Amino acid sequence: MSSIFEKVDTFIQRLHDLYYVIDPKAAEIIYSSEGKPSHSLTDKLALTLEEYEENKDNENVGLIRAHIALLWINRAFLNGVVHEGQGLARKLDECQEKNIQLEGELEKLSVEYLRLQELTNRINLLDDDNDLERAK
Repeated sequence: MSSIFEKVDTFIQRLHDLYYVIDPKAAEIIYSSEGKPSHSLTDKLALTLEEYEENKDNENVGLIRAHIALLWINRAFLNGVVHEGQGLARKLDECQEKNIQLEGELEKLSVEYLRLQELTNRINLLDDDNDLERAK
């Protein structure tokens, strides 16, 4: 059961972080049922997420609201109105910058490693020469 709450909470967090954005076309997708007013997918999604947030800690209502919210989240995905947002683009840019920085550090460390390895080889040669001198 907790996975339902996690799914809804994750979706909400990704909306807040701008990893997901809702396409304006969602406002053009209308849902209606007999005897009830019509609502756009955007309105229903917003309403059910709000009701979920208000009631998720209530034992009696929270699980029902989570199921309803997940239903509308799935409808949004199925209608193709949930898209990657700027949050992912920003994160990609940050990762690319970090990658460039790490490549620079790796290059410096590689050069330093080779220098130290060369010094170690020279020291070993000197030790070998000293051992030969002592052996004579």
